Amino acid sequence: MSRLPHALASGDGLQPQLAELVALAADVRQRARRQPRAATRPGQRASRPLGRGMDYADSRPYVAGDEARHVDWRVTARSGQLYSKRFEAERDRVCLLLVDPQPVQFFGTRQRLKSVQSARVGAAAAWWAQQQGDRLALLDTTSAVPLQAGRGQPAVMRVLQALVQLYAQAPQTPAGTLVKQLEQAARLCRAGNLVVITDVSRAAQVPATVWQACSRHLQLHLLLVFDALELEPPATALHLSGLDGQQWVDFSQPRIRQQWVEQFLLPLRRLQAMPVAGMHVHRLMSDDAADGWLPSALARVA
Repeated sequence: MSRLPHALASGDGLQPQLAELVALAADVRQRARRQPRAATRPGQRASRPLGRGMDYADSRPYVAGDEARHVDWRVTARSGQLYSKRFEAERDRVCLLLVDPQPVQFFGTRQRLKSVQSARVGAAAAWWAQQQGDRLALLDTTSAVPLQAGRGQPAVMRVLQALVQLYAQAPQTPAGTLVKQLEQAARLCRAGNLVVITDVSRAAQVPATVWQACSRHLQLHLLLVFDALELEPPATALHLSGLDGQQWVDFSQPRIRQQWVEQFLLPLRRLQAMPVAGMHVHRLMSDDAADGWLPSALARVA
């Protein structure tokens, strides 16, 4: 793949450009080359895909809905806590991207909108799935019909084109909660990675039981995109415009500044502290590298 001019590869920050999503392939390949060699030798993997196969993989704390026949009584007796067995998957791994283009994401104060960063993060995950040889599929909260799974660069390009369209402009009607799409994702993807890209306010509305159901047979990666104004507002008064109209916020007052930040940090901390095995919560700023989360996430499921 030829190198793109910098102006095309970086985009304008207002709408995702196909060229900038394609250019992320080089970043992901470079990151893959920096992974430890031990994880990429023939016949070795950093971890095994989990699913409904017959070969035992490991055990994890029991969650509501686990089958009684899969309880690991030996580990349970040793630890004093109920554990369930997990098994290696019989089928091919899938990397399913669940994206959530909502009006709250079409906002930004530094380098690019949160919506553009969401598209970039999704593109990085797509290129990484290709590197791993996984099948790739896309599901979004504005449609109940998933993008058909496939392998290789043609599948990646279909996903990138869909991301460009989904994040081109804010949807006119906000979608319902993420619960329905997460339940659909858990049915569609039984082994591999589920990558959910959304806003912290949306993720915080999902009950822990739904996250547990999604992570039962999958590695679940929850990617939360923030803007600097949300977590690090300047100590000055600002005139803000939003879906609810305009407001004047005096961030120079410590109490107001703290209240503002906590509306984003408190739900983030609750999600990070949620006792869900196999769930990884990642905080991403709108000006972070789109592939910066990969070494601590999908790289472990290579």
